[in-house]
Amino acid sequence: MKEVIIGVIAAIIFFVLLFYVFKFVFITSLIISAAIIIIPILYLIFKSKSD
Repeated sequence: MKEVIIGVIAAIIFFVLLFYVFKFVFITSLIISAAIIIIPILYLIFKSKSD
């Protein structure tokens, strides 16, 4: 019985860690993809202003 409880606790900890890691990776990938889209647009805006 003790092994089952330890297994359940370990599974909960694992899923919580996985959830936070996934959330972190998801937010990071969102920021990176946003930067890839926004940076060229900003570059073109600043380039056209300087000309």
